[in-house]
Amino acid sequence: MRGWLGRWFVATALVLSAGSARGAGMEEIKRLYDARDYAACLNFIAHGGTWDVMDPQVWYYRAGCKLALGDYAAARAEYTQVLGKWPEDANTYLGRALAAAHLGCGERVKRDFEAAATLDAKRTEQYRAATAKEIEACLARVPKESMPDLLASLKTAASAEEPIEQLAVRGERLARAYNAARFEKEEAFGDRLRELRAAALAEPKNAERLALLGEFLVSPSVMRTVTFDGRSGKTRIALTGSDTAKADRVVNAALQIDPKNVRALTQKMLICQAANDPDHGIEWARQALRVDNNGDAARFYLDYYSLVAGKLTAQATNLRSIKNHDEYRGNVRYTVTTYPSEADKARADALDAQADDMRRKAVVPLVELIKEKGDSAEGLMLQAEFAQWRGKYDEALAKADAAIKVDFFDQDAHDFIVELAPKVFRMELAHQHDTILQNFVNPWAGRALEEVWTLFPKKKWDDCLRELATAERLNPADASAPAFRMAVAARQNNGEVVM
Repeated sequence: MRGWLGRWFVATALVLSAGSARGAGMEEIKRLYDARDYAACLNFIAHGGTWDVMDPQVWYYRAGCKLALGDYAAARAEYTQVLGKWPEDANTYLGRALAAAHLGCGERVKRDFEAAATLDAKRTEQYRAATAKEIEACLARVPKESMPDLLASLKTAASAEEPIEQLAVRGERLARAYNAARFEKEEAFGDRLRELRAAALAEPKNAERLALLGEFLVSPSVMRTVTFDGRSGKTRIALTGSDTAKADRVVNAALQIDPKNVRALTQKMLICQAANDPDHGIEWARQALRVDNNGDAARFYLDYYSLVAGKLTAQATNLRSIKNHDEYRGNVRYTVTTYPSEADKARADALDAQADDMRRKAVVPLVELIKEKGDSAEGLMLQAEFAQWRGKYDEALAKADAAIKVDFFDQDAHDFIVELAPKVFRMELAHQHDTILQNFVNPWAGRALEEVWTLFPKKKWDDCLRELATAERLNPADASAPAFRMAVAARQNNGEVVM
């Protein structure tokens, strides 16, 4: 087990001197980079050469150039892209750590140094020693105050007509506070994948660890502590990067060890679902339900047999229908009407009975799970989904709202409302919960600012200011809000000074 799992995860180290991007072009990139002519190197990467633009080694050099030139956000993103292809290269983690330090993200610095140390401890200590003062100075510039306090201080200083140079420093501190707390999904994906694969490699005969890895590859997500409107709690953040092909191999290995591992069985079902293969998926769902009921399998079971029942009902309807077709006899066209025979009607009745029986059986796992979970957040969400399946949308929204009252940070409940509310023309409700979801990831004021765009041409200044106050509360670092405030103040012509 360790052999194939190790080969899959332990990629060949990114040896910069070897040059995976072929040809003289790559040699020129390396020459310019080693000569520290970073601007020329970036220009050459962008416009010349015969290399593969998707080669991670090219990305690595591009990231290094941007780091050296002070484009820290772009460098950090480029290094993350490299790690997606080369997850075992210590140099890339170290480069990203330095970029993150300049952005004020101490937690990312810590994580990347830890990851690098597991790959190349000697190189990591050398780099740590060489960059310690630089990183310490960068992180020391991260303000201790909260973003709302920093914004309030900036607005007070602007109202007092503080010189623009000092205001710029205050604005930079606010931006640095935002960057320090910013959540990057791609980085979180790499962190969690690294943790799960290390656990699987440590115990390659542990079916549950393999199943957890497979589950992550099917539906990547991480738990994260978030704050919204003064409340803090843990929520599950969905990530991108699903890889069902790799997941299938990992889950198969888990099932070889433990054929009754429910997590692995459920993931096999979801892999079939992603491949649009419901007939095989239902077999895995049945196996999972025989071992232990769970929400994913119960939903799949309900959806599958509801679809089959719907097809049977459609066949029954077709058998009972009166059909017309045209026939020509000579030059005369006749319309021929065919009525269902008694045999057709009997067959239709049998199909309807079969469909009704299938629908009754389809709900059993979900209903049993609803009884088991009761009025917990999970139980209320199962009730919401069951109500939606029965076409009772208002009841479904009420149940989802009840789930949020139990656990405000239940991402699934908010997402459910965002998807369902527009079907009953409750767009404002959908927007409200979409704003909450967005802010679970990072501070986001997009919806309030969109509303300002709508209100501004109508000259509804008080409403604009109300929405701008909401925007500043949600994301104090978004420069769009003060820019809009300045525009509103100019239209009101009341002399308000706004930065």
